[in-house]
Amino acid sequence: MIILKNINKSYGAKKILDGVSAGFDLGETVAVAGKNGSGKTALLKIITGADVRFKGERTAPASLGYAPQENALFGDISVRENLAFFCAAQNAKFESFELPKDILNKKVKNLSGGMKRRINILTALIGDPDFLVLDEPTANLDIVYQRLIFDIIIERKKRGKSAIFTSHSEKEIKSADRVYVLEDGKFVYEGAGNGFRDALI
Repeated sequence: MIILKNINKSYGAKKILDGVSAGFDLGETVAVAGKNGSGKTALLKIITGADVRFKGERTAPASLGYAPQENALFGDISVRENLAFFCAAQNAKFESFELPKDILNKKVKNLSGGMKRRINILTALIGDPDFLVLDEPTANLDIVYQRLIFDIIIERKKRGKSAIFTSHSEKEIKSADRVYVLEDGKFVYEGAGNGFRDALI
């Protein structure tokens, strides 16, 4: 389980998260929604431990995969070398994810934006973590790969795994078991995915 208690985060004089608390259980999908600048990315970075400069309490398991919104890959080496690096960092067996050889052997900097996004997400799956944390996972992906990402999330949930993701898509948000909606650094809604829109009207 991941537990956040009274989390406060500021950038200079601007407060990004204002005393938020949340819990995330195994076997559930949770969406974090809100307008740009509401604190979604800051919250995910704290959840994953990518940001430790905050006030409050965080409890999280070691088994956690994270795909940030920005590209976290090494551009001057191949996809294969990137995957090998992240597997070694996780002490996991190398996974090619059945990517075609022409993709595996390409340098990341020569990939399209959508392909970089896909590889970025694949690195978060290395080691089959209990919690998968994705910041805007379907951004820059066509409809086929958007569906593939959520097929992966659903398959993992059937095995008792969890996903926490941000999204601006009402359909994706409603597909989650639970939703947290951020506004000005505070939660203005916490509840079922299929009820979040009604709660904001």
